[in-house]
Order: sequence, then C-alpha cells, then structure tokens
Amino acid sequence: MGITIGKDRNPSASKRIARSITVKSANSIWSSDYYDPAEESNVSVNNLIVSSLSFNIHNAKTYEQILTSMWQNMPNKPRLSLEDASKINPNTVVEFWKLVRDTSYKVDVINLSKLETTRRRWKTIRLFVSSTFRDFHAEREVLVKKVFPELRIWCEARKFHLIDCDLRWGVPKDTTSENTIRICMSEIDRCYENNNRPFFLNMISGRVGWIPPADEISPSLAREYGWIKNASVTEMEIIHGAIRKYNPNALFMIRDPSYLDNMPDEIKKDFIEENDEAIEKVNALKTCLQARFKSENIVDYYCEYSHIDQSTGRPILTGLDGDHSIFAKKVLEHFKHRIAKQYPMNCRSLSIEEACDESHETFLVSRSSAVFGRDEILQSIQDYVFEQNDDNMLAICGEAGAGKSAVIAKSAEITISKLNQKYHLIGKKKWTVFYHFIGAAPGSTDIASLIQRFLKKLEYKRDIPTDLDTLTRLMANVLSSSSTKPVIIFIDAVNQLDDSLQAQLMAWLPQEPSPNVKIIISVITDTIYHKNLMSRKMKPKQLFCDSLDIAARSEIVKQSLATYNKQLDEEQMTKLLSKKGSSNPLWLSIACEELRIFGVFDKVTEKIDNLADDVVSLLEQIFMAFEQDSGGSLVVATVCLLECSRYGLLETELLSILGKIEAEPHQGVDDETESIPLPAAKWAIIFRSLRAYLRPCGDSGEGRLDFYHRSVSKAVRKRYFDGSEVFTKQQYVKWHKILAAYFETCDNIYRKAEELPYHLEKLDDPNRLAKCLLDWPVFMKLSKEENNANLLRFWRMVDTVGGYDVAASWYQKALAKLEENEGINGQLAEKKEAVARFLCRAGQLSTAKIMIEEVINIETYFLGKRNEELADLLQLSAEIHSEMIRLEGFISDRLYQSHLTVIELAKNSIKYRKSLISDEHLFQLGKTELLLALHCGGLARTDLTETNNCRAKYKGEAGEHCKNALTLFEKLADIGHVAECYMTSAVFICELGCNQQLESYQKAYNLCKQAYGEDHILMIRIQNNMGIMYEHLKQYELAYQHYKRWYEICIKVLGPKHPKTAMAYKVLLQPKFKAMWEGQDGAPQDQLDLQERDPERSSLIIENLDEYMN
Repeated sequence: MGITIGKDRNPSASKRIARSITVKSANSIWSSDYYDPAEESNVSVNNLIVSSLSFNIHNAKTYEQILTSMWQNMPNKPRLSLEDASKINPNTVVEFWKLVRDTSYKVDVINLSKLETTRRRWKTIRLFVSSTFRDFHAEREVLVKKVFPELRIWCEARKFHLIDCDLRWGVPKDTTSENTIRICMSEIDRCYENNNRPFFLNMISGRVGWIPPADEISPSLAREYGWIKNASVTEMEIIHGAIRKYNPNALFMIRDPSYLDNMPDEIKKDFIEENDEAIEKVNALKTCLQARFKSENIVDYYCEYSHIDQSTGRPILTGLDGDHSIFAKKVLEHFKHRIAKQYPMNCRSLSIEEACDESHETFLVSRSSAVFGRDEILQSIQDYVFEQNDDNMLAICGEAGAGKSAVIAKSAEITISKLNQKYHLIGKKKWTVFYHFIGAAPGSTDIASLIQRFLKKLEYKRDIPTDLDTLTRLMANVLSSSSTKPVIIFIDAVNQLDDSLQAQLMAWLPQEPSPNVKIIISVITDTIYHKNLMSRKMKPKQLFCDSLDIAARSEIVKQSLATYNKQLDEEQMTKLLSKKGSSNPLWLSIACEELRIFGVFDKVTEKIDNLADDVVSLLEQIFMAFEQDSGGSLVVATVCLLECSRYGLLETELLSILGKIEAEPHQGVDDETESIPLPAAKWAIIFRSLRAYLRPCGDSGEGRLDFYHRSVSKAVRKRYFDGSEVFTKQQYVKWHKILAAYFETCDNIYRKAEELPYHLEKLDDPNRLAKCLLDWPVFMKLSKEENNANLLRFWRMVDTVGGYDVAASWYQKALAKLEENEGINGQLAEKKEAVARFLCRAGQLSTAKIMIEEVINIETYFLGKRNEELADLLQLSAEIHSEMIRLEGFISDRLYQSHLTVIELAKNSIKYRKSLISDEHLFQLGKTELLLALHCGGLARTDLTETNNCRAKYKGEAGEHCKNALTLFEKLADIGHVAECYMTSAVFICELGCNQQLESYQKAYNLCKQAYGEDHILMIRIQNNMGIMYEHLKQYELAYQHYKRWYEICIKVLGPKHPKTAMAYKVLLQPKFKAMWEGQDGAPQDQLDLQERDPERSSLIIENLDEYMN
C-alpha cells in the first residue's frame, strides 16, 4: 500500500487467525459443496462457512498444494457477491483465500474488442504501485527516479501520458483509516476507468503490512470492495487490482530474502514479520499469486544491503538498477510489453507536418488543462479576438515563468471551441485558428519553419520559398494583405526563437495587420524582442501576466499533486505558498514535481523549507542532485555543452562529444582517434533527468536539444561558470574548445557552418577560423544574405591589420585553384558570384568588379545566357559600380559616365527579369528600380553641360523609379526597402533642407530601425545623409551627432578598415567636427589603433593559409 498515517499493521488483529488446523485429508476439503469447482450456482452464505477445518501449518507441502489446487480448480465466474463476502469472518488462511477465490473470475473478462486500439489523441496510462511501506523505500526511489522516467519517455513516443501512482505520502495526518483505504482503492478504480485493466505493480518481501481494525471499516466500504476480514491493505490492493478480475497487466516482483544476510538485526524488524500468523499470511499470498498468475507475471529479484543513509536514516539496498539489475529491467520490459499489447500503435506513420501539428496540439492540451487566476486576462483576449474593429496585435507579456504559455494555450482552446460551436463567426467570416508554441516541437524555434508551417496551414497557393529573407517578406505581406483568408494566430514565446536578426527584429510580423488577421503573441518583458515590438509606430496592445494570488497558487499545487493522488496538509501548503517564488507558475510547477518524486514522507515539510526561493536557484539545486544521482560529470558536460553551443546540439552530436569526453582518461579530448558515441543506456540516464528542462528533439533526433527555458540557461551559468574572471574564462574556453574540435570534422555542412566559426571566434583562433571560412561549403552557407554580417565579422577577427584584404586575396587564390582543377563550369560561376557579392559588402570593390565581369562572361559564353542568372549578375554588377561611385563622393562631374554605366546595367537587368514571375523577382525588380532612382538622382545633381538641359528629366525619372520601387515593396510588405525608398526620395527628390526632406528621413529612420535595428548598412546611409542635411542648414551640432553615429555603425557593421568607415572618419576630422569630438569624447583615435596591431599574427596567418592552400 504505502500511505503513511502514523500506523502499521495491528498485531492483535492477526491473533484471531488460528495457529493450527487439523485436516483429515485433502480429499475431505474438496468433497463439500463449498469446494465443488463445478458448482456455479448461487450458494447461501451459511452453507459456505466451513467448520472444523484444520491442518498443521508446518506441513508446507500439503499447505501449498491446497492453495494451489484451490486456484487451479476455481469456478469460471464468482460464486459470491462482494457484499456476501464482506459478511463472512474467515478463521483460517485457507478460508480467507477461498473467499477471495469465490469472488473472482477465472480468466480475463475484459472485452479486448472494446479497447481503444487506434487513437487520434493521447491516452493516459495509470500505473499503480503497491507494496508494504517500511521495507520498500529503496525500490520506490528507483522506480520514481529512474524506471518510470525512462518508461515515460517510451510512452510519450507512442502518445501515452504515464501517471505513476506512488502513494508514499500525500494523505493528511488526521485522515481516518477508512479514508486512507478509500484513497488506495479509488486510485485503483481510476486505473480501471482509464485503462480497463489496471497496469499494476506489486512488490513483496517478508511483510504483510497494515491490517486495519474491523471497527474502522464501515459496512458500506466493506460491501463496495468486498473487504475480506483480516485482510491487510496491501492484500486488498492486490485482490482488487489484479486477482478478482484476472489482470494480465499485473506484475509481482518478489524480493529474494538473501539481502537479509548482511543486514543488522536492529534494522531487520522493518523488513520481516515477527509472528507466525503474519508470516503465514505472507507465504500464503506468495503461493496464491504463483497459482493464479503465469510465470511472466511473477519475477524473483535480488538485491543487497549496503548501509544506512545518514540523511534519511534509511537502509540503502544496491543492485536494484543498472545494467545487471533484474528489478529495473523486468519492470520496464513488462509494462512496455503490456502497454503495447493493450494499445497497439497505429501502423500508419505520420508525415513531418502531421507530427509537428500533433506536438503543438499536445502542448496546447497539456498547458490549457489547469489555468488559475487568469480569468481577467483570458477574457481580455477573447474580447480582442471577437472584436471586429481592433486590427492591432496583442502581446501577452510577463517575466520568465509567469504562465504566459498557459494563457496562450487556454485562449487558443477557448477560441477553437467557440468557433466550432459557431459561437461567433466574427463578421460572418469563416476563421482559421493557427497556434505555434515555440520550443514545443522539433524545429519550432526556427523562424523559417514557423513561417512555412503557417503558410501551409493557410493553404498558400504559390510556391513557398526556403530562404529566410524572402520568407520574412512574404509573411509580413500575407498578414497585411486584405485578400488573406481570415485567420487567428496564437504564437507563444517569440523570445525563444533562434537568435537571428530576422527573428529579433520581428519584421515578419506586419506593422499593420489586415482586418482579416488577429495576432496574439507572448513575450518576456524587456527582451530585445519585446523592445523591438514596442518601438513600432503602431505598438501592440499589451496584457501582463502578473504574480499569482494565493488562491490561484493553491489551486495549481492541488491540481499538480492530485494527478498523482497526493496532497499537502495545511501546514505544508502554507509553508510552500509563503515562498517568494510561489508567485511564479514555473517555480510552482518545478517545486511540485520535486515534491512528487520525494520519497521521505516524514521529511516533506523539511523538503519544502529547503526549496530555494527563486527559479534559477531552485534549478541550481536540482542540477546539484542530478550530479549525484544521474551520471555525475556527464550531466555537467551535457548542460555545459548546450550552454556554449550557438543554436543547441543534435542528439547525435551530443552523444559523439560525450563519448569522447567519457574516453578522456584513456585518450584525451584532443586525441584524433575516432571515439565511440556514448552508449544509449548511459545517455538514457542523463536524458531522463534533464528532459523536463530541454526542448523536444523528436523521435529520430531531428530537432536540436537546447534549454526549454532561459531560466535553465541562467542556472547553468550560475552553477558551472560563475566565479573569478579567470575561472569563468577557463570554463568557456574548455567547452568551446571541445565543440570546435567536434565541428571541425563534422560532415553536416549546415551545422558546421552554424557552429564552427562561432566557436573559433570565441577561442580567438584566427588561423583555424580562416581555414574554416575558406572551406567552400561553409563559405557558401555563410555568404547568404542573412549571414553576411557574421561572415564580415569573422574575417575582421581573422586579420585585425589588413581589413578584408586577406579575404579578397585568398578567395581569389582559392577560385584560381578550383578553375585549374575542375575547369569552367556552373559551380565555379556560382562560387565566383558569391565571392563577388561578399567582397562588395566588404568594400573590396575593384576585385569584386573584375570577378563579376568574369562570371557574366562565363554565363554568356559557357552556360547559355539564362535569363534569371543574367538578371541577377547584371544587378550585382550595377550594385558594385554604384558602391564605387559612392566612395568617390557620388555627386561629382567626373562621375557622369559612371552613373550612366550603372543605369545601363540596371536597365539590362530589368530586361532579363521581365519574363520572370515570382515574389522574389518582384523584390529584385524593386531593388533595381531603387538603384535607377539613386543614379538618375545623382545625374540630376551634377553640373556638367551634358546634364544641364536634362536635370528635370533625370529628376523626373528618379521620382518615377522611386515610386515604382515603393509600390513593389509596399506590396511585398518589405518595410526595410520601403525605408530605403523614403531615404532615396529625401536625397534626390526633395529640396535640400526642406521640411519634406526631414520628414522623409525620419520615416526612413523609423522603418529601418523596425526592419533591421540600429546597426545596419542602410542606417549608415541614413545617418550620413541626415548629417549632410543638417550641415547644409548650418546646424553643426546635429550634423555632428549624425556623422558620429554614421561612424559608430560603420565600425560595428563593417569594421575599422572598411572604406566607408574611413570616409566617415575623415568627415569627423574636419575642424568643426573634430573640435566637438575632442570636447565631448576626448581625442579621436587613429584608425589603426582601433583594433590591436599585430603584424606578426597577420603574417603567421598568411603563412598558414599558404600552407593550407598548397
């Protein structure tokens, strides 16, 4: 049984059992009507009372034969009702078990055809644990902390929620015996209700357990459960849960008594019975189980006494878990087999999309099941959803762990329910509900995956792009379009999206949603995601998840523990809720789980007292326990590796690295010999401990393991990285070094490009970083538009003296070597184009110009003059020429022909692009129109005779091209390029210094900040041009502020050696601005002093690269 109420078995009760009975012969016992197995008719109670039955209890052979034969020759159906059985007072052990037999079915009577064998939703599996109390603490600890977590993982992969019913504590001290018994029996009833046949585990040793006094069992309880007089609670659990309705799901683990050999006598009293009557009851129970059940349902296991645990005063038994443990192994095997047999898996495998949808649905159901104290915020969300005139977004804000996910889940559930009931069609439209819980499913933290999943849900008819920039623009466009089908969007935890600029800036969410779109998101207050949302001109409406009140906290605790039939007494509840952390739902859920698995019933109050008062410290306590119980150094390694990874780790990656670490004493982490991945059994121990704090990675490990909550990351840093500056640096270097070594030999190029440069940068290892960036597959991944800033930053770290000169030189050499080895082909052209695009961003314009001309020649003469490729190449060539003009001042008579060259290239690009139809080509067309507007505007500002008569024409063309670009980008909801349109209009269409120009610059600045943030190449141009405007107006202080900001962004985005940075620096050195700089910020540093000069380091890198290339 195992519920503690301060009592144990009443010894006096067993004295009513006869010490000896005389039996004339075994045949005479079976000759009466009472023992006629063929008799199935109702028999009166009086006729069923056997008189003068007796035999010598020491005649074990005869005794076992009698009990065994009794079960082998039982009637098919019960011959006694439960009420009749409760009225009989058996005088012997045989009479006791005869009553049990005559209220039992011979075989399994559950109709399997009625069992649910195919499931759309998840199924609850309740597993009842039965045993005597004092002598099975060790087994129950192993079950709750090791066996059941592993079984739970197996269950969840098959859509089962496992609830282990371990009733070691949870009944208030003043509970009556009857209520205690009802708790046990009703829990078994719940198992019947959930699973038809309970999943029942009983552990037996040398005790029969507590026998409640007869006067404490009411007639109603006795009638309801057919209580057999003189039965212990453990016996009745077995009778009710397994014997009366023959239950093949039951498992009986019988502990071999050899563990007593080394146990001190003063401890044995808790493990054995001290009188013959009780010993006889234990032996009879074991004999009846052997007779009633098949051998697969009964397992003998061994363990050994070790010592007394000083913290709990309890004996420690060893051999219960581990590779050679019969106990843990058999329990797992049995229940996996029985669950799979009773609920076979659907053979149809789910598609990736279906599996993802199911994960989000499961999360919604689990989080929405118990939401307390949030009625006001839930009603406000419903008012927003069903209010037709509110077109803004709604943001649910709060601190980490405030319960935002539960609010989003419950709101989505309520909304779906109302729409299904046709509660409200919201303006007579049929609405779709889309929900996405970031972190709830593999890949759910990836912004591209989120957008793609949404577009599929919305049945978007056109091709869905794969690159992030295009997806971001498309998402914003769809959500702002009046033609979009009505949709209500719930997105939880946007601050947990992968740490990319596109995710942080929230540009994928529209500035002004369509009237057909309702958007509800949750975000942690004061994160970069929240700040960027609230910096918008049209700010989302905010609802705050504040601290829970006492009533809500109490309900959360009650519900969390009631699932496992546990409850705190009044004193314990008061202590728990008085904790500072209890106002936070995450703290409460973690605390309740810690209490649930805590097995020392008489120290639950002390456990509550010792719980840390905040989430991070509580998690730190849990990690300390994991170190001791679940893998020690490998647990530490796991969380430290995840903390230092850039975007989390695949399970296969983690196993490979942990295998290497485990082998470290033999071969060292830096040893290049191939290591064996960490064995699955060892990983299972680590994973089952940490899984509640990790994002799901999927059955096949397709998702990355990472911390589910940022509080977990904080706890890891606090426990394993906090210390002196030297210690902290050593810790980070240690783990980044291990990760870098792994990813250097990684075959997965996508993951290598994501992780390796990051770790080499953290290690300040320019030599290895340069080699990594020259690896073509890695470079091609990093050269994508969304990664360009990272690629620039990595090369700045490689060479702090030469700027990007080293990059230009070595990519040229690498391309020459590639052409020499493989000749001219499409792959060479693709790589040259990518290098030219990167070098254009890096300010290596002369090299980029030569390279793009070579690619155009290859496309023209070798690859068939494909329209799409030529359109892109000509546009890139125009951009390179445009950047060269900007570095020379842009508006100058000597640049006349250069402007015409850009215009010609841009128009030729448009000519090839006109036949191409897609949102991506519309986007590129808009960029080309902007380029034309820019250079037509430049021509309109020159003073050459050739342009004097054409200025109006060029200005008109600039305005027309700018208008065309604005129309295209507004259609695409691309606010970043809309910002560029406003800036171009301000520079070349507005009069210098007029109010319209200032307004256009301000619009450009606000939109650029929302789309890209403060530090972006477009912001460089905006700050420069605003400085020019204020300088023209002789407002030199304002001009200085913009020029200084221009320079600061150049340093951060492009680096100190970029030509644009040098240009900004020269402007600030003009006397009127230099004086301000010196007065406000001290003397400006020389450009070469902005980063550490280290010519020897640069020379060494060049030598190493020479060796690498050869």
